[in-house]
Amino acid sequence: MLVQWLQQEWKKNLGADVQLVRTEPKSYWARLQQRAPAIFLSGITAAYAHPYSIISEFVTGSGGNWGGFSNRDYDTMAVKISGAAATDTVLLRRAQQLLVDQECAVIPLYFRKTASLLKSGWQGLKINPMTYVYLKAVWRASKK
Repeated sequence: MLVQWLQQEWKKNLGADVQLVRTEPKSYWARLQQRAPAIFLSGITAAYAHPYSIISEFVTGSGGNWGGFSNRDYDTMAVKISGAAATDTVLLRRAQQLLVDQECAVIPLYFRKTASLLKSGWQGLKINPMTYVYLKAVWRASKK
């Protein structure tokens, strides 16, 4: 399991003894909302197809900002991102560098993979970055 692997790696590489606390999910999320521990696991899924959906999670005072991250420059960038085209990669990279590289407010550990099977003879399967499957675009290829 991921948490045990992290515990072993911190011990092996840093000499840090980390105690794992098993918590029932309802209590875990309630604790994060009240006062999150220094290190905790969480995941983010975009609510809609724009980078601001993720960026907004770390804005000062956001309901999902359980770690309490607060940075005026990041908040300013987030406002600009909310009105920018989703393809403005320069601004998005700057926000990511501030959040992850400079402030270390979050540490991305892994990204979920999506796999789909499509029977031969069918074409047009499309999956967007939020892993929504568009079945309306699927069509049966004519046999020759």
